[in-house]
Amino acid sequence: MKQVERTMWSNLSEPERAELLEVVRGKDDRYVSDYLDAVAFWLLGVIAGVAGMVATGVMLEGDFGFDVFAQNLPRLLWESIYPPGFIASAVVTVWIAVTWIRNHKRRGVAVTSFATIRVKGRKLILLRHAHVADVKRTLWVGRNRPNYTELELHAKDGSKLGLYCTGNFANIVQERIGAVRGETANAA
Repeated sequence: MKQVERTMWSNLSEPERAELLEVVRGKDDRYVSDYLDAVAFWLLGVIAGVAGMVATGVMLEGDFGFDVFAQNLPRLLWESIYPPGFIASAVVTVWIAVTWIRNHKRRGVAVTSFATIRVKGRKLILLRHAHVADVKRTLWVGRNRPNYTELELHAKDGSKLGLYCTGNFANIVQERIGAVRGETANAA
């Protein structure tokens, strides 16, 4: 079994899930959100979907009238390009809206007492602190962009978890891993 686990919130134990939820909802440095990086794309998709529904809806109403549309739906689906466009736009809009709601404030990286976790909506990628063999930390300084820290956590089985985070977050991760290593060494 790989030590970098791909799992879901529901697969965590109750205490682990409660701690992760507390960290994600908290206002401290144990959680770095990248939610705003994705929200622009979701917003663009919703706008495009709604615009497609409005445009095809106007064309449908202009060509057929809504009463004719309701009465002759099967025929109109095959004789016009507008109904399939309207349906496709509606499906895309609903899909993006549901994805947006599921991911609301649940995208980023978190550190708990038991693991470092990449949160992607309902999905989690986690590496338990007891399985970390090595930590590689790189500071990226940009002239035209903000500085950020890249943290690579190497597991004992050779797999790795890469994170882009703040310096404070990287310090907390390294402290937690060090604490677990100290506890493990004392327990052995």
